[in-house]
Amino acid sequence: MTNPDPLSTFVSRPSWHTSALVMALIACLLAIDRVTALMLDFAYAHSGASPLAQVRAANADTVVVGTSTAKYAFFPKSWPSQMVNIAQDGQTVLFSIGMAVALRDSPNVKRIIVGIDPYDLRSGLDNPSAVRIWRIAPLIYKQPEIASLLERTRPATQAPISLASWRFRGSAHKVIERIGRNAPPPYRSLPQGEVEIPVLDRTPPKQKPRIHPSLHEYLLRLHDVLIASGQQLVLVVTPAYLNLRWDLPDQTPLLDELVARLSGVKLCDLTKLETEQYKSLIRDPENFHDNIHLTRKGAKRYTKFIARSVESSCPSSVH
Repeated sequence: MTNPDPLSTFVSRPSWHTSALVMALIACLLAIDRVTALMLDFAYAHSGASPLAQVRAANADTVVVGTSTAKYAFFPKSWPSQMVNIAQDGQTVLFSIGMAVALRDSPNVKRIIVGIDPYDLRSGLDNPSAVRIWRIAPLIYKQPEIASLLERTRPATQAPISLASWRFRGSAHKVIERIGRNAPPPYRSLPQGEVEIPVLDRTPPKQKPRIHPSLHEYLLRLHDVLIASGQQLVLVVTPAYLNLRWDLPDQTPLLDELVARLSGVKLCDLTKLETEQYKSLIRDPENFHDNIHLTRKGAKRYTKFIARSVESSCPSSVH
């Protein structure tokens, strides 16, 4: 029997120990990552950092999504039932789609109001603002219909999806600060500002404007989710000073295509309001902070107007 070389045994044991130590460290790091993610998930779901937690806390049956124009256009206290406004500054239409998909997890929500800027439909994933959808990354990652589609908009500084805790990067302190504070934030009003007479281009476009191709699959997923949930989707074009918006030749086709892509869902299409009451609202400069953002006075007036329009044009089972 030949005994092993003592020197080779001495060398191999440290090498084996090193490999085992590295593997153990990696396993520990992955375990810590998963445990941290579970803790942050729990905190997020029970804090005002989550839009869904805000919806739950308000016991809302009506939710407003959209960008800043919708954020300042809807005054929840002027709505006849429980409304929460979770629109966010600087978002694109991806945020509206993402939140509408996520709201299927809120069974009390019967109506989703989407504030549309028609021009927003012409920009897609190549819009630099599209990365802002990751402000709600903890919700996005849990939506299999759209999570994988949004990879192209994920900031380059974000780690791969395999790191469970990374979706909270940059927002963990906000989650921790707001644990237990799941009440919706109070409505932020804007003061009356200066408005300018808009220059409206009514020149027929050379080519028919179309919704950006990169949004097509998102709208398809939204369509399917709304069919399954039965929630009512209310489409509105947020007010602009002395501007109906929808009647411009480069915006009307965009809204027509959007409505067509959502055919079959419980849709309340209020994108082409042309009543004297609405025209009176957009003619009054006291209703506006600037040409596209409403003051508190304007928001109260607009919210009541939309409530009446929904009730008369497309009532649903919301009680």
